[in-house]
Amino acid sequence: MATMQAPRAFYGQIDRFPILALSGHVRYVTVRALRAFIDDLVARNDADTMIIDLRELEAIDSTGMGLLARLGRTTLAHGRRAVIVCAVHDVMTCLKSAAFDKLFVIVEQWPFEHEPKLTELSLQSKDNRADMMGRFILDAHRDLAALSDDNQQTFAGVIEALEAELNRGGTRPS
Repeated sequence: MATMQAPRAFYGQIDRFPILALSGHVRYVTVRALRAFIDDLVARNDADTMIIDLRELEAIDSTGMGLLARLGRTTLAHGRRAVIVCAVHDVMTCLKSAAFDKLFVIVEQWPFEHEPKLTELSLQSKDNRADMMGRFILDAHRDLAALSDDNQQTFAGVIEALEAELNRGGTRPS
């Protein structure tokens, strides 16, 4: 049986481009820490094209894809498209089936002559309250659903179930 590689995230720059690199299996459990970093990163780098390095990503769930969709939609709102570097066939199939090729520039080969120096990010979140985690998962799925009509249909039930769960817990989703 294959072992699931723990998710890891790294940040750096090459030339003037900010880089976010993800590896392993990115799943909903990392949503809080990654979202906070991504929101801060986009706010600080509104003039540069973001490079998302997924060359070592083994798998990504819909929540992780939703976070990437959030990053892509936010950078597009600033007038640019983020670049995803990914040659992993299974990951590429997931991204394209969710309309990521309409939001991002996707390339298979590293576009620079050298590798960047990256710093590992902590994916540990101090606040793992169920209601907060539920909100971030819901927001990620809303961001993913917003990419296409197919995604809206695919994730409508998930979004509805998450909203109902949050409402039952006494917390209204945003």
